[in-house]
Amino acid sequence: MMADYILTVVGAKISERNYRQHFKISSYELNPIFQKHIAQKRWFSAKHTAGVLIITAICWYFFSNWEEMREESEFTFGLLTGSFITIIGAHLSNLITFAYLNKNPTEVSGEVKIDHCYTLNTAGSRYVIGLLPTTLIGIVAGSPFVYGVISALALLICMHVIWYVKARKIKSNPA
Repeated sequence: MMADYILTVVGAKISERNYRQHFKISSYELNPIFQKHIAQKRWFSAKHTAGVLIITAICWYFFSNWEEMREESEFTFGLLTGSFITIIGAHLSNLITFAYLNKNPTEVSGEVKIDHCYTLNTAGSRYVIGLLPTTLIGIVAGSPFVYGVISALALLICMHVIWYVKARKIKSNPA
C-alpha cells in the first residue's frame, strides 16, 4: 500500500515533464478519495495511513490464525497480493511510459484532451488482461490464493465501474 501511494505521487510528478504537455487529463489519481492529495503531490495522507493500518491489522489477524483459517487466510492474501501487485504493475507501466517520453520527447506531438470517464474506462478494462488468464489458472489449480487474486481483479474492475458511473453523473449534472 505504501508503494502504491509513493508510486502514485512519483507518477504524478514525472507525468508533468512531457506526458501531460501532450495528454491533458483532469486528474492523475483515479480513486476519488485520494485525488486532492495526489493533485497536491503530498507525500503523506492521513486517509491512506489509516487504510494501511486497517489492512495491516487484517493481515496480522489472518496470519495469527493461519492454521485455524487456512483457506480464508490464503484467499485474503491472494486478494491483497492480487490487488497491490496489479496496481503497482500499472504504476510501473506508467513510469516506463513517462521515462520513455522524457528520453524521446519528439516522438509525440500535438495535444489530446482525455476525459476522466475515458481514463476510468480504459484503466478498468486493462484489468481484464490479468483476469482472464488468472481465471483459467483458478479453474485448473483451484486454490484459495488464486481465487483471492481473481476476486481482487474483479473488485478492481468493479471499483473502476463505480467511479465511472459517479463521474458520469457529475458530468451530466454539474452543480
